[in-house]
Amino acid sequence: MVPSTPAAPTTALAVIPHGLPFSEEEWAALSPTEQQEAIAFFREETAVVNVKDLNRFEAGFVVDAEALRGEGLVKGACPGGIKLLGDGEVTRKLTVKVDRASKTAVAKVEAAGGTVEV
Repeated sequence: MVPSTPAAPTTALAVIPHGLPFSEEEWAALSPTEQQEAIAFFREETAVVNVKDLNRFEAGFVVDAEALRGEGLVKGACPGGIKLLGDGEVTRKLTVKVDRASKTAVAKVEAAGGTVEV
């Protein structure tokens, strides 16, 4: 059996996705496949950290991008920022400074007595 490849988009996007450097005319001139390729090319990668990973920090610690990189939880440049997700549990009171956080992650950090600064 031959592995299937994803089907090419059949309809063009009417609106330019936020942040892409195209005029309306340039965007309309692109085929649906070219539009998808442009979106993928300009996508900014976001680093993801789960609350269960925060348990390696001491209580009262301020967890920021530098601390996350120091522990190896975030590697390299993150042009899309760092997002905290709610997988697992956190058992320590921490101050977490990230670019984005899910509602579940914020609730779990606050339940442990900590705060999330976005």
